[in-house]
Amino acid sequence: MFPTRFQKHLNAKEKGKAFEDKACEYLESIGFRVVLRNYKPTKYSEADIIAIDGDMLVGVEVKGLVNRVDEQFGEDYIRSAVSSNKIRKVVNAVRIYQQDLGIIDSPSRIDVVFISGLKLFHYKNISA
Repeated sequence: MFPTRFQKHLNAKEKGKAFEDKACEYLESIGFRVVLRNYKPTKYSEADIIAIDGDMLVGVEVKGLVNRVDEQFGEDYIRSAVSSNKIRKVVNAVRIYQQDLGIIDSPSRIDVVFISGLKLFHYKNISA
């Protein structure tokens, strides 16, 4: 279920959960294994999703847009919609997760999943 402008009765937390649910469904459909959701080990680190893609640990930021129906999002839009500070928080969350598991040297990356209307866009290896 995608939140739409017809679901205005949903609060922000419910809309966020719906977008994250859809992102998880998508990621699992392309072979990712979702291991954590809403991971916030400190106030300076958080990730909507922590997943495994092959041998890569992936921190995922999900951005849902209820009233946008763009055909695609370019790099400029990603930069304006997801701040460098937000990406750093995801990077920090991935590092803490790696430390907790003792896999600090394992490969990792940050992805962003945008959902707008019925469209989903997945951008891999985003940097702050």
